[in-house]
Amino acid sequence: MSDLNNISYSGFGEGSKLLRRRSRKEKRFQLYGIVAIFVASLFLLVLIVSMTFKGFSVFTETRIALDIELKRSQIDPKETNDPMEVGKADFRGISRTAITKQFPKVKTAETAVYFLKYIAEVLDSKCVILR
Repeated sequence: MSDLNNISYSGFGEGSKLLRRRSRKEKRFQLYGIVAIFVASLFLLVLIVSMTFKGFSVFTETRIALDIELKRSQIDPKETNDPMEVGKADFRGISRTAITKQFPKVKTAETAVYFLKYIAEVLDSKCVILR
């Protein structure tokens, strides 16, 4: 047993330097990993916030209430009361007249055309003829 106590550890000091250097490299590598995860999380957060604010307009809805005067002479001039004949009426023109009365400040033709096209698309997609 006395032989075990007298063992000399030559180069232990040099091994300790290598161990400390390796430990420092390991800590630096761990720090790089933590910084990379933080930066990636930050970019993910920015992406999610950006998508949320840009997509928020999807959840809004605009409604316009118009008083539209439907004259029998415009809708059914022959007074046939035939739904097919009434369906051929110029509802787009009637709605355009109501829109221009409601929004008289739309003065440029480009703005009016854009606005009327939008309203016409909405009317075409949601127009229901009630009997």
